[in-house]
Amino acid sequence: MGEDLDNADLDRWGEKMEIRKKDLISVYEDITTESNELFDMIDTDNVYMAGHSAGGCSAVLAAAELGKDKVKAVASFDGANIFHPTDDLDVPLLSMSTKDFAPFYNKMVNNTLDLENERDKMHS
Repeated sequence: MGEDLDNADLDRWGEKMEIRKKDLISVYEDITTESNELFDMIDTDNVYMAGHSAGGCSAVLAAAELGKDKVKAVASFDGANIFHPTDDLDVPLLSMSTKDFAPFYNKMVNNTLDLENERDKMHS
């Protein structure tokens, strides 16, 4: 029997992505406003963001909020794209998924994901 993602699961995921997005924005603000030996080596006119899985989603959300004047482009590798604001995204986006991830993602979005079965396949 499949386990569907319900609204509570999506809400929790959304809350986690919001926290991660704020963390990335905080890092951006630190590197562009603070001065120290490390930060001074960063070309703040050419900032790119990238991440894998939840990190990909977080990077897209942060880039969307910061905008193209601050982030030149964003890449999401096997990103949890369910919260990607692609309609409002003014930053160039490269989104890539492995062939194994795409069916998993499609099942998740269509609420046909059987978590027990997927877990068993991963551990077999």
